[in-house]
Amino acid sequence: MKTTIGIISEDQPFELNLNDYRGEHISTCLLGDKCQSCRVMMEDDYISRIQLARDEFIKKIVPLQYLDGLLCVYCGAHSEQRDHLLPRNWTGDALRPLIPTVPSCRFCNSSISDFCEPQIAARSKVVAQRIRVKFGRQLKFPMRSERELAEFGRSLRLNLQARQLERVELHAKLVVLDLGGVPELPENWIEWLTIGNYDKFLDKELNFAA
Repeated sequence: MKTTIGIISEDQPFELNLNDYRGEHISTCLLGDKCQSCRVMMEDDYISRIQLARDEFIKKIVPLQYLDGLLCVYCGAHSEQRDHLLPRNWTGDALRPLIPTVPSCRFCNSSISDFCEPQIAARSKVVAQRIRVKFGRQLKFPMRSERELAEFGRSLRLNLQARQLERVELHAKLVVLDLGGVPELPENWIEWLTIGNYDKFLDKELNFAA
């Protein structure tokens, strides 16, 4: 396994020998056993885990950097935050700058939380499980046709339409998550997600049955 980490994007051009970094930090850190980064650096998989996170970023995220600020790499919703591919409770503060970040929505970021595997597909599965548990009732909400909806009063009709849209959006997210996240999608699917065309994304390509 490489001990030197290099350029992961044009915005982060640096090269660093992780063994040297470990030795320098441990020798100068005043916190000792209280320092999470010191404890991590003594683990056998310290180098391999950081390299894995950076390799995942290069392979899966760099080709999609044109979507930065648009789509969450996990579920395909609008990205609002950035998610470190390794959590703070593993890296501590000293290693935090070495961990690549990916665009994420608020829900995915909070759902992944302290999950310690950097692979996008594995992290996507964590979010999918959370959605199925938290939104089980919404995922089963009955879908009504425009003709059926027209029979209700305006207020109730708008409420039903909003809940149907929520179900469609949740199903779209689950499709993306179950496939391993946005990096695993064909380009035309990504384009439909970017413009919020869930109907075409689900009905035309995936034969989603309401």
